[in-house]
Amino acid sequence: MATFTANELKKWTTEKKLVVGTLRTMKLLKQGKISKIFVTKNIPLTVKKDLQRNAKVANTEVLELDLTNEQLGLALKKPFLISVISVLK
Repeated sequence: MATFTANELKKWTTEKKLVVGTLRTMKLLKQGKISKIFVTKNIPLTVKKDLQRNAKVANTEVLELDLTNEQLGLALKKPFLISVISVLK
């Protein structure tokens, strides 16, 4: 299980390097603009496999967090569930 600190999360957010959502992550991943992908532990299996397949082609690591999508949404102070976040290069 991957973890990141609150400082890293704050840094990525303030530097506008954090991408939230599966669709935006997939689009940027195909363009080669993503350095890391974080998925929650309760992400749908089909979405996870699709991300892993595309990440393998782009040489990007996919890390599973020890958080649910609800917990990740709360950690990012968003009023919705978040299953995928990624970091821009």
